[in-house]
Amino acid sequence: MANSIQPYEDPLQSSPRVLRPRRERPGQVKFRRDLKLLYDETCCLSGCSVSEALDAAHIDPYVGRSSDHLQNGLLLRRDLHALFDAMLIGIDPDSRIVYFAPGARNWPEYESWNQKLKLRPPHSPAYCPLQLALARK
Repeated sequence: MANSIQPYEDPLQSSPRVLRPRRERPGQVKFRRDLKLLYDETCCLSGCSVSEALDAAHIDPYVGRSSDHLQNGLLLRRDLHALFDAMLIGIDPDSRIVYFAPGARNWPEYESWNQKLKLRPPHSPAYCPLQLALARK
């Protein structure tokens, strides 16, 4: 059986790398940049500071330019952003404690974080996420 395995060949040797532009909606770059500044380029839930792993998340869904208000935004690690959008993460609007839904708690890391993470406030209290928006999520 070991003799029938073909060696791995570098695909870049046989085909060039293709870069595809990523379509972003108007205001998305500014929204992400402003949230990174507001949260010190750190996930407001996990503390992750790997810039490439961070996303600008909307609390209330994006419906137009007014949705890009910083009080409607959170800087989240990409996996947490996906869970938040899938409604597998909730944030208590009063205590700011993070709750993971049972479906997310199947993974040990999320299970261990359930009710142990707290939403960190941004630098400027004027831009704290709105309690009403958190309550709707």
